[in-house]
Amino acid sequence: MNVPWSDPDHDSGHIDGWGGWADAVRALLAEAGEHPASLLMFDVDYSHWPLGELACVQALEQWALGGRNLHCTMLADQWQHVPRQHPRWMRWRVTWGHKLSCKSLPDDEQSALQRLRPMLVLEGKLGISLLDEEHGTGIWSRSPSTLREWWQGGDAISQRSMDAMPATTLGL
Repeated sequence: MNVPWSDPDHDSGHIDGWGGWADAVRALLAEAGEHPASLLMFDVDYSHWPLGELACVQALEQWALGGRNLHCTMLADQWQHVPRQHPRWMRWRVTWGHKLSCKSLPDDEQSALQRLRPMLVLEGKLGISLLDEEHGTGIWSRSPSTLREWWQGGDAISQRSMDAMPATTLGL
């Protein structure tokens, strides 16, 4: 797996294509497992993310075990395809639902999600952001100012969101 941020001399760089994006998601989740911090994830539907791959689920498992105060917020416009596309992740989510919030924006706020690029941020450590959704190109950064900007922008939008896709469908 190509880890673009393995060179300590660079604080940012490019992600080239959908294969590079998937590699960056895998590598960032592995980093989160090794150096836990809260996570923010944003996408319309997570269709280009390898969340259901065994390596990603194992990294998320390691992340979840990394501390009591860790939390992951995921925001999407369309959750209906996620269970079919990422069944391993769905099983992981049932166990760790208390550390994970899946959210959507109300209809009158959808324009905010459209302005927000797909991204994954490991708070204060590392982030990736998709720039071109047609070709899968993006950027990665570990610059504190960039990470703070991404985190604050994503957090502001997530605060206006509502819970979506419950971890279980069990009743009382």
